[in-house]
Amino acid sequence: MMLTQIAADLVAWTRLLALTGDAQVLAACEPKAMGYRFLHVPGRLTLGARRRRAYPKPGPG
Repeated sequence: MMLTQIAADLVAWTRLLALTGDAQVLAACEPKAMGYRFLHVPGRLTLGARRRRAYPKPGPG
């Protein structure tokens, strides 16, 4: 129950503080869609020498 409340607070604060200006469209979307757009970043995850390494795809510019 406590984790659910923490997750709801985190979503609410993210909408309030981070989703302003051009990202205002994301403030109205569902939490599942918001998490999908934030967490799904193009890139590659490799495993070697007992370590995981993330190689994000470089953005434009």
